[in-house]
Amino acid sequence: MLDQPNHHLYPERGGYYFLPGVPKTLLYHYQKSWIVIALRAHHFRKSMAQIQILARQLDHEWSEFRSAQFGLGTHVNALVKC
Repeated sequence: MLDQPNHHLYPERGGYYFLPGVPKTLLYHYQKSWIVIALRAHHFRKSMAQIQILARQLDHEWSEFRSAQFGLGTHVNALVKC
């Protein structure tokens, strides 16, 4: 889980980029050990709001990959959300 996404926020050329690391258990699915996402925001607060949303989406996606990797169905994800 990406508990503190601001550690993955980098200013570059007047904008901000979100660079979360890929969990080791999911490196088979990605070509690199990090993901680069251009936020297209020039303000820190707006960038922080965007990366909180993106971090939740990535956590959800990664939990689905893990479930598929271990042969668990989507019903396991429903139990986790409760």
